[in-house]
Order: sequence, then C-alpha cells, then structure tokens
Amino acid sequence: MYMWLIFLSVVDWVSLSDEEKELNTQIRLDWLASYSKASEAVLRHWFWKLLKEKIENFASLHQVFVRVHPGSPNCGTYAWTEILSCTH
Repeated sequence: MYMWLIFLSVVDWVSLSDEEKELNTQIRLDWLASYSKASEAVLRHWFWKLLKEKIENFASLHQVFVRVHPGSPNCGTYAWTEILSCTH
C-alpha cells in the first residue's frame, strides 16, 4: 500500500499514461476491497508517521507536517507530495 501512496501522489500521477492510471487504479481498488476503509486510513496514518520520523533531521521539511495533519484524509499521500514539491 505504501507504494501506491507514493507512486500515485499528485507529483507522479500526472506523468502516467491513461493505461497505467487505469491499471494502477484497478490494482489499488482490488487490494483495498480485501481490507476495510479503516485499514486504509490506518496505513495512511502510519505512512505519515514514517515520513515524519525519516525527515526529522531536515528542518526545512518540518513545515510539511504543520500543514498536513495525521488524521486528515490521504495524509500520507499529501505529506509525500508536499515533500517532493518543497522548494525551500
């Protein structure tokens, strides 16, 4: 699941072909169908926490975790996207 959260971030999604988008969407939906929505939310939260822990030595990225809260929908994807697009 972490792979999809990273790969399908706003940054990477736009570069995929329509065929790749359709395939990845179907794979993700099939995977999620075997889990509850609560599981997806938990995975996103844990991904958010993992990102926060890994960048703790990069002060310029701390702002990401002020803007993206751990309980927000898609928090892991949004944090990853913010980190990739951070220009400071």
